[in-house]
Amino acid sequence: MAAQIQKLAEQSNESARQIEEIINLLLSDSEKAVESMEEVRLTMERQDENVRKTNKQVNEVLGQVEQSCEAIGRGAVKTTSLNEARINVTDTVQNLTAVAQENAASTQESAASVNQVSDIIHDIAENAGKLKQIACLMDDSMSRFETE
Repeated sequence: MAAQIQKLAEQSNESARQIEEIINLLLSDSEKAVESMEEVRLTMERQDENVRKTNKQVNEVLGQVEQSCEAIGRGAVKTTSLNEARINVTDTVQNLTAVAQENAASTQESAASVNQVSDIIHDIAENAGKLKQIACLMDDSMSRFETE
């Protein structure tokens, strides 16, 4: 009887140690998930700002294209003015290209962060399952102790 009690005590201690390890893993994984979510939030904010910049520049381009059309309508006398508008449009298009490339990079960063969060959530789910198994084993051990 004493040997069984000793064995149950050792099993309980081992189960408690395993539970503590799993809890520590869950806490660590949760912290990583929070960090990843913060990174995603920051990336989304950067993307939002880039989209606003893109919209502003598109509106600038539209305005400049309109100005260019008016300049063409006024004829050859306004060729110099038209050339300046063309240069502005080219610069704006180059800026739009740079912003679009930044948006693409930000989107890739967001996808990577979302994948990280997904992996962490998967790890948390696995660890929760292990914790449940240990709790069931501990419950079974305790029920044997109560019946003997």
